[in-house]
Amino acid sequence: MATSVTRSLHDPFRLASLHRTALLDSPLEDVFDRLTRRAVAALDATAAMVTLVDDKRQFFKSSVGLPEPWASRRETPLSHSFCKYAVAVGRVIVIDDARRYPSLRRNGAIRDLGVVAYVGVPLTLSNGHILGDLCAVDGRPRSWTDVDLAILRALAALATLEIEQRLSAADAGRVVALDPRREMEPSPGFKERVLDAATRELRRRPHGSATPKRSSGRPEGWDGAP
Repeated sequence: MATSVTRSLHDPFRLASLHRTALLDSPLEDVFDRLTRRAVAALDATAAMVTLVDDKRQFFKSSVGLPEPWASRRETPLSHSFCKYAVAVGRVIVIDDARRYPSLRRNGAIRDLGVVAYVGVPLTLSNGHILGDLCAVDGRPRSWTDVDLAILRALAALATLEIEQRLSAADAGRVVALDPRREMEPSPGFKERVLDAATRELRRRPHGSATPKRSSGRPEGWDGAP
């Protein structure tokens, strides 16, 4: 798995897509901060991030609830990343207690960021390239529910849509200029779109419920290798 993670993170086509977004090292923007605030509130999580992962680090385009100095630095080395696994496998990663897994317990995010439980949804472009993820974390062991995952999927879909729209605008030769009012208040119908997307996601699941997901003895969506 270590080799496949490295190969995925270093994929030159993925990195080209990531750099084309011009989001790495970009300022905070409320359009993304609204998503992480919503994730923390809806999941009652310790923190949530919109994370972009390159071949050397993970950059937080948005974060809510991270401790200092990480909140101000807005990045960590990959030694402190769970998001890299979501990028590598291209699926939702669900971890109830990272300390339980020998291949995870030495991850620096546990010691330095206080991460114990994690769930991350990949940000996958229409071309198939995965830029990072939208994730939520908790400082205590936690069984994430189907509703938690549905809400996070909906928020990740909105983040991906925002990025895709910017790329489309750039490809069309237009300058992407955000309406200043967009930085001050949620766009019309924002809450309704999130709830509708979450509802559609739950309806796709025949047994979708608010009950905790059962632990399989390993992180869901990943084989547990480093």
